Amino acid sequence: MREMKTVEHRYRSQAVDSVRCDCCNRINRNQDETDWATNNYAVNEIIVSRETGTNYPSDGMNTTTERFHVCPDCWDAHVKTLFASFNSKPTIIEKEA
Repeated sequence: MREMKTVEHRYRSQAVDSVRCDCCNRINRNQDETDWATNNYAVNEIIVSRETGTNYPSDGMNTTTERFHVCPDCWDAHVKTLFASFNSKPTIIEKEA
């Protein structure tokens, strides 16, 4: 669940203040709502979403995104467990630069 705050510049706008895990209510205060890393060099990004709609070359795109915010602990305890119950395994992609 995203929690918004009002930021005043010369105009008013909405900015993400925090993200709360939809399973356990843990709060993530990172600027990036999908990144649960605890330090500047760590990567711990979790995205559980579905995008639906249309994308016509001449008319543009019209989509809706449904997103669940899930912390790393709930990813391990609930999401992976759910898919394992269907005998599914995650696709593993390793990156090195």
